[in-house]
Amino acid sequence: MCPETISSLPFGGRKPVILTVDDDANNLAVVRDCLSELNYTVLVAEDGESALARADYARPDLILLDIMMPGIDGYETCRLLKNQESTRDIPVIFMSALADTGFKVRGLGTGAVDYVTKPFQQEELLARLEVHLSIRDLSRRLKEANELLESRVEERTRDLATANRVLQEEMAERQALRREVQEERSRFMAKLIQTNRMTSLGLLISSIAHNINTPNGAVILAAQHLAASWHDALPILENATREEGDFMLGGIPFGAAKSEIRGATESILNNANRVERVIHDLRTYNLGERYEVSAGVSINRVVKEALTIIRAYGRLGEIPITPVLAPHLPRITGNQYQLEQVVVNLLLNAMQAMPDNKGAVSIRTGYSAGDDEVHIMVTDKGEGFSAEARTHLFEAFYSTRIEEGGSGLGLYISNFIVSEHKGRLTVEPGLTGGTVATVHLPVTPA
Repeated sequence: MCPETISSLPFGGRKPVILTVDDDANNLAVVRDCLSELNYTVLVAEDGESALARADYARPDLILLDIMMPGIDGYETCRLLKNQESTRDIPVIFMSALADTGFKVRGLGTGAVDYVTKPFQQEELLARLEVHLSIRDLSRRLKEANELLESRVEERTRDLATANRVLQEEMAERQALRREVQEERSRFMAKLIQTNRMTSLGLLISSIAHNINTPNGAVILAAQHLAASWHDALPILENATREEGDFMLGGIPFGAAKSEIRGATESILNNANRVERVIHDLRTYNLGERYEVSAGVSINRVVKEALTIIRAYGRLGEIPITPVLAPHLPRITGNQYQLEQVVVNLLLNAMQAMPDNKGAVSIRTGYSAGDDEVHIMVTDKGEGFSAEARTHLFEAFYSTRIEEGGSGLGLYISNFIVSEHKGRLTVEPGLTGGTVATVHLPVTPA
């Protein structure tokens, strides 16, 4: 008789399922009756083929398998069960009348976990069932625990990957912010340095203006006195020529000396007055005052005067300047002397851009009716500017020719003057090389 009680196994709160395979109906009945009384669910199969099908469908927790059956025997059935993915992990216990050790070894060799000989002792069978069902349940729980652990590890790995990605992004943002702060600091320091240099320049301008203005005033007075004296002496000298004939004055005949002396006197006075205007404009610029402007300024005259200054400086050398001045240009309102300075700066820049001090420069004037503005265009065939240099052209103290004595103030001051005239100064690369600098000035001031 079967024991009345036995330790129950969890199996998730359900009854353990046992598949009994035997071709003898009496054996099936004995096993089924015994196990059913002890809280097991019992399934039966009478041959190997039906056992394979039922095991695949029902997935029992354990299989009790006879060896000698019609069709495929127990050994082959066990081998097929172990080769099938859905039934591979189900424990198999052989129950057979074959008691020799060789049969037992062969059975265990096909994948069975135990071997019980018939006739069997029910207590022994139930004890073996309990052991292997416990192992089966523990294995199931271990597998579920491993799967849960792997799932948690994967989830944690994903979380760590996400956190790492977020951290990397934050670090990249901080690095970008740090670079931005450093760049802003560099820009601020550059502006601070520039402001300090401009302050020093203002002090220098005031000192130069004072030191030049005094002797220049003496030159103007001397030139005026010389012109007045020459005016008074000229009739006397001309009378002496009529009475006694021509004579030498300053190493040349008096007839030729008359115009030379008059021209030299006028040149001294004109250039001294120009120096005085430059000093006045420097002071005006330094103090932030507006320049005096007048109506009726001729752009063509501005260009001609600028060319005169360039020639007076002796800066032409081997570089010819070709002026192309449009006739009948409308006049503008502005400061002629400051506009002359702009043109002088642009011409000097154009000549300095020539390699080996050779090349050609052209200067053109024109009028755009659509924009109602006149323009002055200075074109050279020099080396041009890099894209980087073009972004700094109008900054104070920036020059691509610092080693050659460039001050970095020419374009900066020129741009300031043009802006004060409500115009604009552009510097662009030429179509066939070189540089084109264009001054645009409104005919009707805003």
